[in-house]
Amino acid sequence: MDPEKVLDEILYILWTGAPWRSLNAKGASHFQTVHGHFMAWARKGVFKRAYAIALRLLRRKGRGR
Repeated sequence: MDPEKVLDEILYILWTGAPWRSLNAKGASHFQTVHGHFMAWARKGVFKRAYAIALRLLRRKGRGR
């Protein structure tokens, strides 16, 4: 499965607060597949690293860099 599509569907769930099963209703990938990727990435620290990078970029921007 395309990682970009998985990320788009994860962000949809996080942004809307919709239940994982709603992915099936909107014609997306099977919710268990997307949720499985979410859990694996969470265990690997992917989201924590992305958050840390985003914070660094925002702080640099705030300092005019």
